[in-house]
Amino acid sequence: MKILFFLDSPWDTHHAYIIDEIKIAIEDGHEVTLITCDAEFEACRFNPTGNKLSCGICKKYQKESVQLLPTTLITFPLKHFLTETDKKEIQSQQFTYNSVEDIKNLTFEGVDIGYGSFSTYIDFTRNLSPIFNKKFKKYFDKLLRSSLITLKGMRKAFKTIQPDKVVVRNGRHHQNRPLLRLAEQNNLIFDTLEHIIKNPNDVRKEIYHNSLPHGVRYNNDTALKNWNNSELSEEEKMQKGSSFFEKRINGELVADVKI
Repeated sequence: MKILFFLDSPWDTHHAYIIDEIKIAIEDGHEVTLITCDAEFEACRFNPTGNKLSCGICKKYQKESVQLLPTTLITFPLKHFLTETDKKEIQSQQFTYNSVEDIKNLTFEGVDIGYGSFSTYIDFTRNLSPIFNKKFKKYFDKLLRSSLITLKGMRKAFKTIQPDKVVVRNGRHHQNRPLLRLAEQNNLIFDTLEHIIKNPNDVRKEIYHNSLPHGVRYNNDTALKNWNNSELSEEEKMQKGSSFFEKRINGELVADVKI
């Protein structure tokens, strides 16, 4: 199987999971290609201002990470798939939006670039109701253009690599959401990686097959599976499940242990 991984930043724990999954895939005999951002984005989830020094540190981490992997790994920077014409077209792209609803409806070549960009913006600011002035639009356009970099670059990468599967971290943000949409458009299977922090000494890798970590259908199916496979009686499950919501309503501690 040909598997395409996208490493859009090595700044957080997702980076370790991408590297781990690459090693596993190679050991299992798959043909693995890794594409890195290589400082192509104007702004990303881990470098919101596009600081060049931060990009340089990021590239250093990427290079060191790749050196830890088997030599059979095929690597490309994202810019390998972007021509100067592509870059000029992206920079000249005009976007029209005057409300959050407009942003949610922003698409390019069938990909919801508005949703992914707004998800990143909310992560940065925790602001669900931005003021649509020149300052906001100037910055938000950077996120949208960065989405187009992924979209245009990966569309060409698909034609060259012809992957059977795509793996990316989270998949919710502006710099990687277009890749998942392309996978869906091309009927490819994909995995999104996320981490679960139980405590500072217990951080776990979660893999979501053909779904975002926050996918409603996926989480609904998982909840039903856990319910049906539980060794508890129906009465015990109902009691335990009800207590969670009752405690939330009453403002009581819900966690199993107090930290």
